[in-house]
Amino acid sequence: MRYRPLNIKHLKRKSQYYWWRSKWTLQSSSDRMGYRFQGQKLELKQPLEMLSHAIQFGSVQVPPSGQPIILMADAQTTGGYPKIANVIDADLGALAQVRLGSTIQFRGC
Repeated sequence: MRYRPLNIKHLKRKSQYYWWRSKWTLQSSSDRMGYRFQGQKLELKQPLEMLSHAIQFGSVQVPPSGQPIILMADAQTTGGYPKIANVIDADLGALAQVRLGSTIQFRGC
């Protein structure tokens, strides 16, 4: 999946490397609101308290678990987790068809 980086600078350098190089497995807890991926834990440089901010279909958030969530078609419109990227519009259809247990890898554009 191709994405546009946003606040990836909030991640530790090691976690930035994992984001770019790791394969991510779609978890069974995923639904039309959000696709939850499992892989190396992504860690923030420091705890980050954020006010709710606008999010959209394709936004990639990192909750305290360190496992990224990609917001899907039925997602809420605001969120408070750090948003590190957005999947590009051209790849959202392909993302929606990924099967549970399948792996994907992200690349910048």
